[in-house]
Amino acid sequence: MGVATILRTMFPFTKFISIIYFFFLNLGFNIALLFWKRRVVSRPTNDLILIAATDAAAMIRNGEVQSVHFVQAYIDRMNEVDGVINAVVEDNFDDAIVKAKEVDAYIHAIDKTSDEYKNLAHTKPFLGVPFTTKDSVQVSGFRASAGIASALDNRPKENADVINTMLDAGAIFLALTNVPEATFWSETFNTMFGRTNNPYDSRRSVGGSSGGEGAVLGAAASVIGIGTDIGGSIRIPAIMNGVFGLKCSPGLISHNGIYPVNTSIYRKQMLSVGPMCRYAKDLAPLLRVLVGNDAADNKLKLGQRVPIKKCKFFYMEGLNTPLTEPLSSEVLGGLRKAVKYFETKYDIAVYKVDFPKAHHAAAMFHVSITDRQVASITSLLTSGKGGLNPISELIKCGYGTSKHTFPLMVFCLLDMLPDPPQETKDYIESKREQLRNEVISLLGDNGVLLFPSWPTTAPPHYKNIGTYYNFLYTGLWNTLRLPALAVPMGLDNNGLPLSIQLIGAPHSENMLIATANDLEEGFNGWTAPPGYPTYTLQ
Repeated sequence: MGVATILRTMFPFTKFISIIYFFFLNLGFNIALLFWKRRVVSRPTNDLILIAATDAAAMIRNGEVQSVHFVQAYIDRMNEVDGVINAVVEDNFDDAIVKAKEVDAYIHAIDKTSDEYKNLAHTKPFLGVPFTTKDSVQVSGFRASAGIASALDNRPKENADVINTMLDAGAIFLALTNVPEATFWSETFNTMFGRTNNPYDSRRSVGGSSGGEGAVLGAAASVIGIGTDIGGSIRIPAIMNGVFGLKCSPGLISHNGIYPVNTSIYRKQMLSVGPMCRYAKDLAPLLRVLVGNDAADNKLKLGQRVPIKKCKFFYMEGLNTPLTEPLSSEVLGGLRKAVKYFETKYDIAVYKVDFPKAHHAAAMFHVSITDRQVASITSLLTSGKGGLNPISELIKCGYGTSKHTFPLMVFCLLDMLPDPPQETKDYIESKREQLRNEVISLLGDNGVLLFPSWPTTAPPHYKNIGTYYNFLYTGLWNTLRLPALAVPMGLDNNGLPLSIQLIGAPHSENMLIATANDLEEGFNGWTAPPGYPTYTLQ
């Protein structure tokens, strides 16, 4: 009897055990939430921070509002909410104010009839608008620790390429945001800067690894930001904090200046630097800045009108694997509402599909992400100096005396396990490529797949340790090297963000963004935190 036959025979039993496991896990956390005080960030009251970045830039260019007023509004908001969310690692407030005043002086002095002024919307589309980025994207003079204790004093002298493109576009750097240790986990926590809390419910996760970025955006303490995504690190925080997050097609945006440095060939194809924002209308301009005008026009056709009515829509109701939680009623309901929305608005059929190979996402992801030719996790955590014993560090984690986090020590142990036989790896990789081709063939150049974002809304802190493989809902699309966009769908009855993912064929970002704009129109997109605590159970 072959391994595949044994696995098929065991599936009903493992699925039953999985359902029982997740039921009691959720029961335990729901009981714990009753004894855990919920804090919610205050509702934003300054109208300036409720303006999309592109609209803010237009107002600054036109002299309607000064840049310094926008920047100060975000500084005030960040100071107001960070005591709840703990998302800011290092700020640039003083210099940001100086830069904003320089922008205002420039706008005041420039000849309004000159070509320079008339072209500002194209040459500097985010002039005077503040932005944030995660603590793994290098900003000259600021730390780039990626949550690693040994890299706390790592202060690069040069900007990452994406930071230079943002500065060239006129944006003003405001703050670095928190990440999990080594950016390896779906819960944002490290031993230097602590745990980042969800602005909608401080008892819950912000996701990772761009978790601090998701938190400041969701809390209206930032309007546009830069994240990185190799298994969902842009989309998971976008999902849990109710904002937009785009993982792009491979090769579009430079990885130079992203820490830790990624040297694995296939991981580079899985990794995407990309935009995060509160408003869908900022996605295309922000993506244009990051990829450059040539790629934006020739590869992505950004700005070209997308006739949504002529698009083909499909949906898939999740992964059928014992490794992930069953979809919650809220998440499944959000997906079905999106399906009904397109069917009703455009009088089209949205087809339910299933890709059987996708249910083996775990095997595909692990084979794709594993590369023994690159530095080990242990070497990374010690900045190449070695001497890390994961077992002793796990014991220290129990006493709260380790400089490292529990999930990373588990990863270090798993990193020591032997590789599967080459024959097995080749087989899994072939199935991965077959699945990729199946999805691309179905979608073509005008198809969008609606897919659940995460099995639940934002989970309580620590729960991700017991639901590790939930990340497969996002990681699958990194494995397949396809663009994926997390789209907020408002709040559920418990005041927590709902979201879905949009999946497309390579270089279909313009269509995904157009679809996201349509969904924002139908479901209001980002919704401000309610500003008061509620205690109903999910």
